[in-house]
Amino acid sequence: MVLSEKNNNNPFFAMSEAIKNTLDKIGVSEIAFEENFEVAKLMHPVRTAKIKSGGRELGFVGEINPAVQEKLGIPYRTAVCEMEIAKILECVKEKTEYAPLSQFPSIERDIAFVVDKKIKHDDIYNSIKNFNELIESCELFDVFEDKEKIGKDKKSMAYHIVYRARDKTLDAKTVDEINTKVLESLKNNFGADIRK
Repeated sequence: MVLSEKNNNNPFFAMSEAIKNTLDKIGVSEIAFEENFEVAKLMHPVRTAKIKSGGRELGFVGEINPAVQEKLGIPYRTAVCEMEIAKILECVKEKTEYAPLSQFPSIERDIAFVVDKKIKHDDIYNSIKNFNELIESCELFDVFEDKEKIGKDKKSMAYHIVYRARDKTLDAKTVDEINTKVLESLKNNFGADIRK
């Protein structure tokens, strides 16, 4: 797979999120992105990772090295992904559990914060997604790095969170209370500096 869009400044993270969501939907659990120390010269030295499930390597995802991109005449930052179908199928759960769709409306919130560049998206995602049963989904939609604006070795991350109950209509006050606790948890566990 290849992702290259004019207005996408973080194709690596967008591709990683798409991979995670896709694998999750087909029954592949324990998805993790680990540092790749065997980076090919055509790949970016930092924005590349091995894709794993339960410790088993499925493939890799990474952004093309800017120098290589320029030589190839590619106008936009580009992410690529390669996975082995056979290995993916080996990780698919034999029995997939289905939950009925809720008939009640969702409430959405966006959060943004600054953390150390070493903090992994996978850890942030799991922390948010598993924080409360009313959190239906969590999606990374922006990553920003600028040492002059947010500091050296820091990155800004923004997530879209969907809240929904299966047995009732949620009110904004309840969601706001949970959302505040999510931010407090990120601050305590990851040293997140919350952006307002």
